[in-house]
Amino acid sequence: MIVRLWAFSLCVIACLDAGSALVAEHDRSRHGFHVEAFHKTADPAVGSWDLSLDDHGQMVVSIGKTRHELHVSEKKQDELLRVIQHEGFFELDDELGGGFVGGPIRQMEVVLGGQRKQVVLLSGLSQEKDLEHVKRALRVWSAIRGLFDLPEAADSRDEDRRILEE
Repeated sequence: MIVRLWAFSLCVIACLDAGSALVAEHDRSRHGFHVEAFHKTADPAVGSWDLSLDDHGQMVVSIGKTRHELHVSEKKQDELLRVIQHEGFFELDDELGGGFVGGPIRQMEVVLGGQRKQVVLLSGLSQEKDLEHVKRALRVWSAIRGLFDLPEAADSRDEDRRILEE
């Protein structure tokens, strides 16, 4: 009986240690994770915005002079990380789209695991030669923009969806 209790105790301790290790590994996967993004429009009626998200889920979205402090759940952060990794964000071109004078500019920068990458999205994305790169970047952009629901902020996801469906 004592041997069984001892074996059971060891099993419980091992399971708790394994669970703690999984939690620690999960926390480490976001350690140092940081996202910066902005969407600048030429139209003053459409809210240009910038965003900063840290590895604790603290996010600040500024639209004009209005600052919104928000919290992003661990689930949402993990979803964003999966998209970044699945789409190969760190292998994307630094700039996509031909752009035109007065067109919108979107930029996203991700820091993760000692890597830092910035991708700029200009107008004319559907004219890019490598549309798959554009689609990968747009899926990351859409995941970032989906972190907050502020109707006054510029939102290109409907337009982007047309490119993604091509």
